[in-house]
Amino acid sequence: MVGCFIVVRRLATIVGTLAAPFLAERIGHRRLIQLGALLGAASALLAAFAPAGAWSLYIAAVFLGSVGRSAEGVSATAFALRIYPRGRRVGYSTLAMAVLTPIAMVAAPAGGWIMDRWGHALLFYFTAGAMALSLLPLQLCTPRKGAGRSE
Repeated sequence: MVGCFIVVRRLATIVGTLAAPFLAERIGHRRLIQLGALLGAASALLAAFAPAGAWSLYIAAVFLGSVGRSAEGVSATAFALRIYPRGRRVGYSTLAMAVLTPIAMVAAPAGGWIMDRWGHALLFYFTAGAMALSLLPLQLCTPRKGAGRSE
């Protein structure tokens, strides 16, 4: 099953990465970031509600989450270039990674602890909620004039 999940995740990443530029041209980078986060939240809820042994639902959850994450990643970079000041893009990117890396380092063991203590469903509910909440700061980001299309 692990091998199957890895293959599905890789295929979904290819699909998301290839589809993202075309979708971004139609709906804009901000909307594609939102769509990617919502696909991730939907995949977490699907995994939470899937009954034990329903491997096809877990595979679908992995696929949805990976498509969303890859599409979101493509648009996040393009969107960031439009909101970061031209001469400070490297610094802003570095600062964002410096802030998010410790959070990611704590989140992984915390997720394992939540799963061991209260089960996988609560972890997936929490993940879906966090992904939905992550969309709120996106509304505060305003691209600078002349930086290109973003909506």
